[in-house]
Amino acid sequence: MKEKDALLLRKSAAPGFAPTLHRLRLTYRCLVAETPEEADGHLSCGPVPVGIVWDRSDAGDSLAYCRALHLSHPESKIILISGGSDRLRLIDAFNQDCLFRCLMEPVSTEALDEAIRVAIRRFEMERVESMLVRNAAAIDRQVLSTPYWLYRLQTAASVFVRAFVGSVGVCVITGVVVLLAGIGVFLLLYYVKSALGFDIFEDRHLKDCF
Repeated sequence: MKEKDALLLRKSAAPGFAPTLHRLRLTYRCLVAETPEEADGHLSCGPVPVGIVWDRSDAGDSLAYCRALHLSHPESKIILISGGSDRLRLIDAFNQDCLFRCLMEPVSTEALDEAIRVAIRRFEMERVESMLVRNAAAIDRQVLSTPYWLYRLQTAASVFVRAFVGSVGVCVITGVVVLLAGIGVFLLLYYVKSALGFDIFEDRHLKDCF
């Protein structure tokens, strides 16, 4: 069974926080943090694809909270549920790549669920891309650590061995086919001789051939 994806939610007194948390816990592993320090503690224990922050006056500067999360864990995607923040500050947060999505209250269940799914997909794609880059770098280091002439020699030798083995295989198969064909012709001639009751090798020309 696949482990639930983790979500980090900033604790808030917003009316929609408690019911949203209850609903999301049915599908995700929800972590709740009130301060950036608490959030950093959760994020340091393992990958958390998505953080959800309510932009409410009771919770202080939400954009500063998002910026702190992004600086410490840039791989996590942050969704801000805004109650009407300064648009210029929101644009600035997007330009700094601190926010993945911004949803304006009131937020529908469908809109939040879709934003979470898209954020998780982006998180997973970036993790795979990062892994491929690391593997490519490791391969490059391995190649560069081997002298170039030796690397080319190994490559050429590998190609030669494969070609040689393939040629030997073709020759063996051809020889077997020819041998079986010769045996088949001999058996056919012997059967004809036995069935007709005369020696087909009486013909001088055939005797000369055999």
